[in-house]
Amino acid sequence: MKNNNKIAVMLRSFCSASQPLNKDEALNKDAFRATRCVGFTLIELLVVVLIIGILSAIALPQYERAIWRSRGAQLRILVQALADAQTVYFLANGKYATKFSELDINFPGENTSSGIGATSSNDSRLNNEYSQLLVNVSSSFAASSAVFTKGPYKDCAISYPHDYPETEINQKYVCGVGSTNNSCCWEIFGTSKIPISRSHGTIYYELP
Repeated sequence: MKNNNKIAVMLRSFCSASQPLNKDEALNKDAFRATRCVGFTLIELLVVVLIIGILSAIALPQYERAIWRSRGAQLRILVQALADAQTVYFLANGKYATKFSELDINFPGENTSSGIGATSSNDSRLNNEYSQLLVNVSSSFAASSAVFTKGPYKDCAISYPHDYPETEINQKYVCGVGSTNNSCCWEIFGTSKIPISRSHGTIYYELP
């Protein structure tokens, strides 16, 4: 009798009863027949799956974009530090450093022999698996830059041109992209959708 009572209580916990079990029913040998398990219908399951799918379609892109915004914020901090170090080097030496090793600050990552838009005087450093820091110096151009190397915003770069005379981007923090991926600048770095300059296939947006 006690065993029947325990089992009936367990069934009541996991199932929906057509009528509530009272003490007499729980003790009755026919208590099991008084308890009816009610499951989900196929339509109900399909509705739940549909709701989960809609929520996932909305939430996952926003979550991924938030991750890239965080990475973009880290890149901006590194570019600002690199630009400041280059300014200090220029004031002391009358020219810009062409190697990270010449600067009075250590940057994370490993050196690499090539970079985006590399020239013979460039030095590039892999900051991590998805981004790269660049020292771009030539006879007519000097800039501190960083670029995404992987992911949906690949080749999207931020830069501080130290010496790019007669251009709208000279000595401004800018986001530079090709015409096919310009949403990176306002989605990740919060720029305006109105570019301030176009040059050699690159569209530039000023960072806020």
